[in-house]
Amino acid sequence: TRARLFVDRGEFEKATGYIDDLFARHSSFPGFAGAVDLQFEIANRLADGQRRRLGGWFPWFSDRQSAIANWEKTIRLAPNGPRADECLIRMARLARDEDLPEKTNDALERIISDHPTSPFAPEALEMIATLRAKESLGPAWDQATTLEAADHWRTLADQFPKDPRAKMAVEQIAILRDRAARARLSLARFYFFNRNNPEAAKLMANACRNIAPESAAAKEAEALLAQMIKDPIPPKTLADRLLGVVPRPRSATDAKPQVVGEDLDTLGFKKEAPKPGVGPDNR
Repeated sequence: TRARLFVDRGEFEKATGYIDDLFARHSSFPGFAGAVDLQFEIANRLADGQRRRLGGWFPWFSDRQSAIANWEKTIRLAPNGPRADECLIRMARLARDEDLPEKTNDALERIISDHPTSPFAPEALEMIATLRAKESLGPAWDQATTLEAADHWRTLADQFPKDPRAKMAVEQIAILRDRAARARLSLARFYFFNRNNPEAAKLMANACRNIAPESAAAKEAEALLAQMIKDPIPPKTLADRLLGVVPRPRSATDAKPQVVGEDLDTLGFKKEAPKPGVGPDNR
């Protein structure tokens, strides 16, 4: 009752102190669920921008980010309670709006791992997939987060097929896999046209086809493979005409064993005369 009175006065810290004391001394109190709901209400009020009032009357600055710590307290009071997953999704939403990526990712990952059947799980999967997709700036960059985003969309489509987001998941998976495949295609073109290395180019082109066989990037990779099979010598660029063609790497069959010098052993160390088994140095 005291905690509720302090909440009505806007003295949230004092209300939280009474709730913490109740948790420490009387966690078996039959009405403890009301304390959890009150802590949840405090966090929601702070997130909505409500100002604290010093002494119950003097308005102080609003601090929306402090709601995250209060939602964490709500989870600590009842980690398996009905408010836990809602606290996490509210934390993720607020952290995203306040540009706090680490807290956003942490809250979303906790929903996915700790509350996989939560009604907020589809939203969490959508949010984390969107965040992961934004971490890669395009095919010229690392595509690990792109593939991770596609996996999250796939999880959403498989586990929640009736959710409205499932239809969007199919489109997003195709876009993300095409981006990841196009990164391999860019490497294939680089190795063939700029480094005179058709073997490496073929590996990258095949990797492109394996990532997204039905994508537009895969079709371009097939065209590049056909071009390399027809003519394994890439066309000369202006740099090639001025500076010469990049030497083609030797294949494994062209490699020849290096001759080991007479004073070196097979591992490349200098040969030493064997020491006698008995002598002043071996005592």
